[in-house]
Amino acid sequence: MKYLKINLVILTILISHASLPAQTNKLSINQIGSHIGNGIYHNYHPDSIEVSKLCRRACVFIKFKVDQKGHIVDLDFSKDSISFIKEALTKAVYSLQKDSELMEAVKKANKTIILPVLYYYQAGCNFPTSQPTEASKEETNGDKRKESYLSIYADSEFFGATIWDMLNFNKGKLEVIDCLLLGPSRVGAGSLE
Repeated sequence: MKYLKINLVILTILISHASLPAQTNKLSINQIGSHIGNGIYHNYHPDSIEVSKLCRRACVFIKFKVDQKGHIVDLDFSKDSISFIKEALTKAVYSLQKDSELMEAVKKANKTIILPVLYYYQAGCNFPTSQPTEASKEETNGDKRKESYLSIYADSEFFGATIWDMLNFNKGKLEVIDCLLLGPSRVGAGSLE
């Protein structure tokens, strides 16, 4: 009888220690955003040829849920998202399923996830170069170069439109949503000269 009690105590200790690492590795609600952001950052690979042609600064809102099996479902993007960006983001979002710890936390939260992704693609903008040309030397104070720069910059700016449509997804417009709204992620290519 004495050995049975000792064995039960040892078994209880072993079981409690075996479950301890699982308890300490669970993500908090606050950690979900950084895990998703890091996963998107490391797995987002848009078509570089398309990126080199694009002159646009905007935001796309990603919406998805995790079902009880730990699979990403109901993936959708805000309207007017550019197709090659959506394709790359789709792959990046589905790659999150490899992170079982993240999938378990999002499943347990039982909320739709909304992730804003800001993007800055300026490689295709054709901004005036910083070196003046013969024609620009003749212009008064470089006014035409400045106007050209401002016109290109204004034409590439879509943040207002994408914020306005933040709940207008391809599968339908929402008026309200109960969700976890994550802090934005940022991607980009090209630079201002």
